[in-house]
Amino acid sequence: MSRVRDPVVAPAAVLVWAAVLLFVLYPMSRLLVLTFWNNGPTLEAVRGLLENWTHRAALVNSLLLAVLVGSAGTALGFAFALLAVRSHLPKWGERALDAVVLLPLISPPSPTSTSTGSRARCCRRR
Repeated sequence: MSRVRDPVVAPAAVLVWAAVLLFVLYPMSRLLVLTFWNNGPTLEAVRGLLENWTHRAALVNSLLLAVLVGSAGTALGFAFALLAVRSHLPKWGERALDAVVLLPLISPPSPTSTSTGSRARCCRRR
């Protein structure tokens, strides 16, 4: 018995990989070239980053934030997964858990726009 292949799968896969190349790999490679290549290999940009204390502080804060957010997200995701698999929640509990888990996918634009809008209102020159 032969499998029938969906004619949309191959073009969709090509489209997805083309998007990844265009929007992820190309900008990352361009960034690396612009950072580490100036008429030959150089670490001048890195030296400039490390010499300025404000840039160093921003780098350390960004790395610390990345580690904390990654750790907290992993722990929270593990807790939700454990709750979903090991507990015998009623149907309404499962739906509530699904809603809580999906909430971060919906909520980030709203606080961002609210904070940007309130900052714009509060900081106008009078």
